Amino acid sequence: MNSYERRLEIYRKLLEEEYLDVNELAQLFDVTPMTIRRDLALYEKQGILKTAYGGAYLNQEAVVPDALPLVQSRLDLSSRKIGEAACSLLANGNSIFIDSNILPYSVVMGLGNLRLTVVTTSLDVANVLRTYSKIKLIVAPGTYSSDLGGIVSSVTITFLRQYSFDFAFIGGKNLDVTFGLTVEDETDAHLKATVADNSKHTVILMDSDSIGTSAFAQAVPLRRIHTIITDANLSEEYRAAFEHRGIQLIAVE
Repeated sequence: MNSYERRLEIYRKLLEEEYLDVNELAQLFDVTPMTIRRDLALYEKQGILKTAYGGAYLNQEAVVPDALPLVQSRLDLSSRKIGEAACSLLANGNSIFIDSNILPYSVVMGLGNLRLTVVTTSLDVANVLRTYSKIKLIVAPGTYSSDLGGIVSSVTITFLRQYSFDFAFIGGKNLDVTFGLTVEDETDAHLKATVADNSKHTVILMDSDSIGTSAFAQAVPLRRIHTIITDANLSEEYRAAFEHRGIQLIAVE
């Protein structure tokens, strides 16, 4: 689990429990108490919680119904820059797919001035885009998976087969030069593969810490990936390997 995913889980726990203990969170996420305090300090600056000795309390007055998308957009500076780089690829009239991973979610922040057709499996994405007047929004049907953070099922895959996308923005936690994008869940792998096969331009959004790792099921092989957008910490070895395979690499500062 990377830092912005951890912070999102902390936020969800805060909403559910209203009080969080620093040491318990450190044990849960296998990080140091100091790391948790930094996470909580981020939310305190936003007015979402109030820190106390050994923990933090939810600030009830600051939480609004749409707070989760707002928090997600603030979680990590590099994720916002990755989203901005993704948006720069788009033009009016494009049809796009946005995955339910948190980095593809960062794309929506820059779509307000574009006239697009957007298909998504993310309820968080849909919740934001429903307010954008220029966006034709299509939410894929199926079963919601809390583990995957989106709508992922055989019904979803069948539905997505009927569309052709100009761009597909897909996220994940594992990418290497042998298997491409891999995931733990087979249905999720099938869904991502279906979207990539139906996309003219497949864009993988991923933090550099996840590059060089692999998981159980192949989702998108390198030959189906056109662009990888990541942070500037990607090693020169992987930069060269992806570029050698003809993949456009965008590393944001």
